[in-house]
Amino acid sequence: MKFTAAITTLAVVTTAFAQTCVQDDKLEVVNYPGGNATAFCAEWKSACQNYKPANTSLVFTGTNCRAGNITLQNRDTQASVTCSFSADGGCHKAAFFVEVAEETGATLYGPWTSD
Repeated sequence: MKFTAAITTLAVVTTAFAQTCVQDDKLEVVNYPGGNATAFCAEWKSACQNYKPANTSLVFTGTNCRAGNITLQNRDTQASVTCSFSADGGCHKAAFFVEVAEETGATLYGPWTSD
């Protein structure tokens, strides 16, 4: 009985620690040219995967692109995107929205600006 309780406690503690480390990728909305969400998302994913951050310790951890804004409206002109890199296995992610948006001809709809 004590052994089962110890295993259960360990599982709960391990799960709690893992959840504090893993962060979801934040979606940002971009305006994209061309009106073809499938083509734009393929271009976004390729540009993100091939992006080379100045900080060479960062490695690609993931990308996502779906047609439409956060409420799935404006599917022919906007997309919700992510582009993430990490130096520590994913606990602290760096996002490259501005750089990949410029590469694909998109503009950021949200608070980000391209200098």
